[in-house]
Amino acid sequence: MDALDKRLIDVLQFDFPLTPRPFAAIAANLGRGEREVLRRIGEWKRKGVIRQISPIFDSARLGYRSTLAAFRVDPARVEKVAAFLNKHPGVSHNYLRSDPVNLWFTLTLPGTRDPEEEVRRLARACGVKEWFFLPALRKFKVDFRLGMEGRRKGPAKPPPEKQISIDKAFVAVLQDDLPLCGRPYRRAARLLGRTEEGIVARLKKHVAAGVVRRVAAV
Repeated sequence: MDALDKRLIDVLQFDFPLTPRPFAAIAANLGRGEREVLRRIGEWKRKGVIRQISPIFDSARLGYRSTLAAFRVDPARVEKVAAFLNKHPGVSHNYLRSDPVNLWFTLTLPGTRDPEEEVRRLARACGVKEWFFLPALRKFKVDFRLGMEGRRKGPAKPPPEKQISIDKAFVAVLQDDLPLCGRPYRRAARLLGRTEEGIVARLKKHVAAGVVRRVAAV
C-alpha cells in the first residue's frame, strides 16, 4: 500500500463527494486520473479490503428495530445453524465466539415486527434450547473508520433536519454497492426514473435528515 492508496482509502471513508461523478472528483482532488483511481479501488475490492461503497442508512430513522442475539449451539451444528441464519434478510452477519454461548448475530426488522419474538422463532427453527435477546440500551460506538494517514474524524454533523418522506424504492436501489465507473448513479437513475443529478440531490437531503449517515467505503 503506497501513499496514494492511503490517501484514497481515507477519502473513500471520510470525504466521499456527493456529485454525479464522484470518482472523477476524487481523482482531481488527488491529482490523478479517474481511470487510475477506479483501478486502485478495484484492486482493493478484489483483495477484500474494501467490501462496499454505498450510502450507509440509519435503520432506526427508516423505522426499523435491531438487536443482538446469541445462541448456544452444539459445535457440530454451528455451520448449519449459521447458514440458516444467513438466509434471513434481517441478519447482517453472525460470528463464532469461544464460549458455551457461541453463535452471535444481529437482527434488524421493520418496526411493526417484534425482534424478541423473531429471535425466539429462529431458535425454535434451529432446534436451539438456550438463547439470549440482547437489545441495545445505550449506544457507545457511533462511528468507526480507519484513518490511514493518522487519526481522523469525520466532518462535524449539523442537527438533523425535520423528518423527510421515505421512498422505499430509493432506499432499496441506493443501498447496493456503487458500480466502479465514471457515472455510478446512472443505473439508479434509470431504475427510479430520475436524473443522476436528481439522485444526488435526494441523497443530500437524506444525509441532512440523518436518514443516510454518509456515503462511504466499508
